[in-house]
Amino acid sequence: MLLRVLLTSFLICNVHSKEDIYDLLSSIGCSSFGNLLQGTGYMYRLGDDHSGPYTVFAPSDAAINNLPPEIVKIFNFGNWELAFDIVSYHITKDISLLASLQNNGLYDTMLDNSQLRFNVYPKGNSKVHTISGANITSPDNTATNGVVHVIDRMLYRFPEVYTTQYVHEHQNLSKISLLIDKGGLHDQLKAQNITMFVPNDEAFDAAPNFNMTNLLMNDTAIANFVSSLIVNSVYFTADLVNGQDLFTSQGSRIRINVSPGNITVNNSGISEPDLITKNGVVHIINKLL
Repeated sequence: MLLRVLLTSFLICNVHSKEDIYDLLSSIGCSSFGNLLQGTGYMYRLGDDHSGPYTVFAPSDAAINNLPPEIVKIFNFGNWELAFDIVSYHITKDISLLASLQNNGLYDTMLDNSQLRFNVYPKGNSKVHTISGANITSPDNTATNGVVHVIDRMLYRFPEVYTTQYVHEHQNLSKISLLIDKGGLHDQLKAQNITMFVPNDEAFDAAPNFNMTNLLMNDTAIANFVSSLIVNSVYFTADLVNGQDLFTSQGSRIRINVSPGNITVNNSGISEPDLITKNGVVHIINKLL
């Protein structure tokens, strides 16, 4: 492993760019991220030829221009600690060229106890590469002290808990949380590499002929119900394809429909997509599957 990293570093430093990571950003359409490096102090690390090597997943200028207002405020109004954490989450140590990244691989970031998840998905005759749900649009931009992969959105949601903890702590998921507790299914929701389509409380309330009391009396039925929400692979919304079929751990089929600005899962809309957990991703849905 060490030999591979050293060899890769040698090739990068001697064949490709003569710029350090910080200087390289402006020439690959990531000037805004370079400005964030200034504000958080990372400019000094990533602008030093003798520091690193690092791999940086840098949001494009367009990605940063499209940030929601609540994230823009973090950078514009002095929340330095959170801004520093967000930038740290985009940086890993050592050099990771695209070809060396493993599907469902987890990579430690400069933010303590946080990892990025890499995935590869077939799309037509090509492949899509994502890092924690963001598409890698321009990989392998090499620098004297590492490599930059350009991504199409900023990563500001950190995977702080496992899926079971996320469901338990979310205020609008009390009914599915009750089923998980009653069925003793916490270990199942800690398994690595899962996608869970989680119905919110309103989905249960709106479901015709659904009887929560009867379900709570049957642990086998609970296990089947929860398993019908789990896919044993990680799918972010950017990687879902119209007409795609996913199969749950319970064996049922989920049909994906994608149209501009809208994704449905068995005719259920996704109200909160791409909630990253330590073992996969959660999509909150507004109807029962």
